[in-house]
Amino acid sequence: MREFTIGREVEFAQFPAPIEIDHSSYYLLKNNSTYLLASRVCPHMGYPVDVSDGEIVCFLHGWNFDEKTGICKHIPYEGLTTYPVFLRNGEFIALI
Repeated sequence: MREFTIGREVEFAQFPAPIEIDHSSYYLLKNNSTYLLASRVCPHMGYPVDVSDGEIVCFLHGWNFDEKTGICKHIPYEGLTTYPVFLRNGEFIALI
């Protein structure tokens, strides 16, 4: 796994927050005091997911994903690919 600096903690006020790393799109998710980086690609058919009314949605088939964990709300054994994120000296670091 490689470390990627996402940005300073103070730069993020709302979650999920869109992030770009190496030409790939992610969302930074917050679940209480823990953080995850979630792929913006639906695991079902590879269609892009987007935030709509505070939820992460795949508009191809209507799958909704938890905005804190990336787990599919309709099929709990499915979810967005996620990566751990931690804080170091006030900066978010993702392990991908």
